[in-house]
Amino acid sequence: MLGHTAHILIACADVPTSIDAWCSIGFTELAVANGDVPTWARLTDGQVIVMLMNDVGVSPALAYFHADPPVLRQRIHDRGGTVTAVSPTELHVRGPGDIPIYVHAGKQLDAERPSKESNPLLGYHLGICVSVADAASEKSYAERMGFLVAEQAAEPFPRFDMTDGLASLILQQTSMSIRPLVYTMELDNDVVRSMQEAMGDRCTVFSTPDGDVFMVRLDMPEGTTILVNADD
Repeated sequence: MLGHTAHILIACADVPTSIDAWCSIGFTELAVANGDVPTWARLTDGQVIVMLMNDVGVSPALAYFHADPPVLRQRIHDRGGTVTAVSPTELHVRGPGDIPIYVHAGKQLDAERPSKESNPLLGYHLGICVSVADAASEKSYAERMGFLVAEQAAEPFPRFDMTDGLASLILQQTSMSIRPLVYTMELDNDVVRSMQEAMGDRCTVFSTPDGDVFMVRLDMPEGTTILVNADD
């Protein structure tokens, strides 16, 4: 509903440093701004497109590209969504859990459509985890925005995994202050070692008392958190 292409927007003060870090964990460059010090870059890991930008507000956010933003604005309004027209070619939409969504006029670029292959180091992308006060209410709001429930759980807290085919959100009834990108991967010793070599002290490994790794946290230079859960 929201568009034909989706990017994850990441606020980034030092784009070159962040490019190096993201590429070390399985991402590749799609495009980088010209200039001695680039102000933006688009990267992909085969599943998502990440847009590193100097001028972004709340991060991470979502950006969609749509053929006719004015038509979409009316459609979102009719469905009870919160939407503001910034210009004839750009909309600001309140996303589920208040994650910002920006919609721009644009044509589909086949060259930038993810292949959906797993990240070689992080595994499969599950979504952006968004903390919400009422998971059921935000799930209904997400459905009005064109998202569908892929999975859900009641324990240890209410959670809905939502997708619209372009972006994925994990609506989790918790009070987390961050919105991590969540992946799942078979966390064997070689994979964990590769993450540690790539990220150094920005890589935190969580293990059970028996020594089995159940999660790895990566803190990217610009402040983005990536959580890699052990694939059951």
